[in-house]
Amino acid sequence: MKIVLGRAVVLLILFAVCGFAGAESVSDEKMHDAEEVVLSRFYSPETHLFYDYLTSYDEGKGLAHLPKPDEVSRQYPNDCGYGTGMEDCMISAGVMMTAVLNRYKCERYAEGPARAEAIFLGIERSIQSVPGEGFVARGFSPFAPDQFYIGSSRDQVTHAVMALWEYARSGLPSEPVRERIRRSIKDVADRMRRNVTPENDYDFLRADGSRCPRGICKMKNVMPHEAARLAMIYAAAWEITGEKEYYELWRANIREAAEGSRRPVPETATYGLLQMQDSLALLAELEPEPEIRETLCAAAAEASRLALSRIPRLENEKAAYDLTELAPDWREAGGLVPPYRNVWYHTRERGEILLILLKDPNGNFPPEGEAFLRDSLESVDFRRNSSCGVYSLLAAWWTYRARRIAE
Repeated sequence: MKIVLGRAVVLLILFAVCGFAGAESVSDEKMHDAEEVVLSRFYSPETHLFYDYLTSYDEGKGLAHLPKPDEVSRQYPNDCGYGTGMEDCMISAGVMMTAVLNRYKCERYAEGPARAEAIFLGIERSIQSVPGEGFVARGFSPFAPDQFYIGSSRDQVTHAVMALWEYARSGLPSEPVRERIRRSIKDVADRMRRNVTPENDYDFLRADGSRCPRGICKMKNVMPHEAARLAMIYAAAWEITGEKEYYELWRANIREAAEGSRRPVPETATYGLLQMQDSLALLAELEPEPEIRETLCAAAAEASRLALSRIPRLENEKAAYDLTELAPDWREAGGLVPPYRNVWYHTRERGEILLILLKDPNGNFPPEGEAFLRDSLESVDFRRNSSCGVYSLLAAWWTYRARRIAE
């Protein structure tokens, strides 16, 4: 008996050492420092939001490019604020919520609860941009904190809802905050219920009530990677609020969501695959019917396969990019455009691929993923990287660590 116990202890020690071999040269300390850099450079305490890129590494100047009041009031340069550095604040909030909550699972660090609540405040602010309407504003500029661009998208809503769901389940929010989370998710779900109708061509509409001209607010008759979004919102609303009407909306849409997700198009953008995976993971976790859950998991496996197939391309491209490059001012460059956009998205796509693999409800994180995680984190100097891709790398690391601890 003593011999068996001794071998078990040895095996546990070996697992602890070798289990992290895929990321052996990365340390928690490096990622602690990375989070502090993100908070000091990419985050605004005035808005509780994280922004898309930096135009300077000098203290206090990195976000100087963000839109001014007259630009937002004129909806300049466009109704979504594309390229301005604040078009993806809700995407970033969702990714950073994943990072903070998973780090807290691993370490119970003292700052974790306050940081998670601050991220929620930014999301709540966006959802209350039009009080009670459930419109999810992309974000606010610290120079124009009461104004926003009237165009949103499925992408922004998906990440905002995922963040609300993860935060509500974390055990961190106080009861008063939990009530505000319920209010936020209800507002979003109610907007979908009111507006996603045949008369609106299933569009949840812009903030002014007009139909989105780009088709990015449409929630039915969409591509496979978008097919699960509506059911995901209703399922999250049901679990967070416990209200029967959201349960019925979820069940009314789930089969269409599962079947529609089966075959994502190979050319789907990686950020779209991540949003697909978030939706499928949430739905698979809550799904009571084995047949539907199996279909959801099969779609998630296909999303992971497509993500995994992109790793060789990114590894080949790496040598061509200077990942320390700063973004130009969008007013001079004409937006977030190449050649800088290629550098910016290279970092972000790495993290997105890792999160797709790590969030797969099938529970498979392949050896290639571990090697890619290590290489991605070694490739980035968080103190000299201007891309919001650092958020997804942070989230990937702490999701990986939380997964290892759970195992």
